[in-house]
Amino acid sequence: MKDTSLAMQTRYDALLMALSPAARLARSSSMFDMAKRLVVASIRAELGPGVSALEIRKRLFLRFYGQDLTPAQRGKLFRRWEDDSARPANGTLEI
Repeated sequence: MKDTSLAMQTRYDALLMALSPAARLARSSSMFDMAKRLVVASIRAELGPGVSALEIRKRLFLRFYGQDLTPAQRGKLFRRWEDDSARPANGTLEI
């Protein structure tokens, strides 16, 4: 879907290109972080407060990248994460 006029898109592109590469990277990173927080919040709302960090990680992955891997590849990745989460570490799981 494209609902932006060519003139407005051209103006927006020029504004972005006027930023330094570091500023563009920071902006895109910030937008990704916000999208990630929104998806995690929706997963928690759907599954409840007791949802594990591993389950959040899996569902977050599926929302962002689920279509990029075959079911077999996803299964292999998730088994790896499950194996990794069963090992003692520093007690945290990065989401």
